[in-house]
Amino acid sequence: MLLFSRHSRMNSKKTFNVPYNDYGPYQTHGFDAANVIINAIANISTVDASGNLKVNREALIKAIRATSNYKGLTGIITCNSIGECGDGTINIYQITNGEWVTRQTYTGADMAKFAAAVGN
Repeated sequence: MLLFSRHSRMNSKKTFNVPYNDYGPYQTHGFDAANVIINAIANISTVDASGNLKVNREALIKAIRATSNYKGLTGIITCNSIGECGDGTINIYQITNGEWVTRQTYTGADMAKFAAAVGN
């Protein structure tokens, strides 16, 4: 996973009105998820004669699922046909001395082995 750059971390309070890491280890994932959705809306939305933004739900679903090679803060994001985005990596964290520390990382391959072992 890529983290905010040192500059972004130092300017987080000024930019987002929240100190870096206030939301824990998933703030970069939320940022990426929001940007995938915002990019999809930008690509499929229209503005009607009254100036209202129109977003067709089916077109939005298709646009999100078609996301491919998006360069996010957490890495390269590609979504599949059911809307799952990312590489399927799961990290287990523990707070140690006030810091989030990665204790275990499971890859998509690890999860597939687990699913096969339990019969899913």
